[in-house]
Amino acid sequence: MTIISLVIFTAIIGLILVYQTGVLLLIIGVISFLVGYFYSGGPYPILKTPLGEPVSGITMGFNIVILGTYINVATTVHVDGAFLGRMLLVALPTILVISNLMLANNISDLVEDQRMGRHTLITFIGQVNGCRVWRICYYLAYLAIAVGIGSHVLPFSTIVVFLTFPIVEKKINEFVHDPDKATTFLNSIQIILLILVSEIIGLMLSLI
Repeated sequence: MTIISLVIFTAIIGLILVYQTGVLLLIIGVISFLVGYFYSGGPYPILKTPLGEPVSGITMGFNIVILGTYINVATTVHVDGAFLGRMLLVALPTILVISNLMLANNISDLVEDQRMGRHTLITFIGQVNGCRVWRICYYLAYLAIAVGIGSHVLPFSTIVVFLTFPIVEKKINEFVHDPDKATTFLNSIQIILLILVSEIIGLMLSLI
């Protein structure tokens, strides 16, 4: 009943916003609802497949960013390929760090997943390669921010994100050295906060 009530409540709010903005909100909203269900529901949930990481990253990283932006600029900005491209660049760090949270979870749970018959990405590429991908994704998140600043999609003040790199690098090395659910998995959550909160601070500084 709680789930049904929440779905109905959010659907009503969503339809009101669609009426005030445009059909793009409806399309992305429906896709997000479907992903929300099939991610852990149904006979073949997405989280038990190699698609768990990219699907979670794109849904929460890209969809939420573009929806939040679109709701505020729908009446003043023309939505075209250039707009979507800029939104993708802005959202890319979020996509990557959220995907990495799922990836870190699967790296830590490899033995349990194999025992339970889950076929995540890590069961195909192994822990070592998984840790390499995990590390590279964080570097790509920083690169995306640098490209965003260089192309003036992000304000220069978001350069403060790079102050977090030494701490993030230390936490990356700790997890890669010993990927454990009870101890170093927390590093992935801390890295998300370090990167995204510092980016938000940088965006806020641009308003001063």
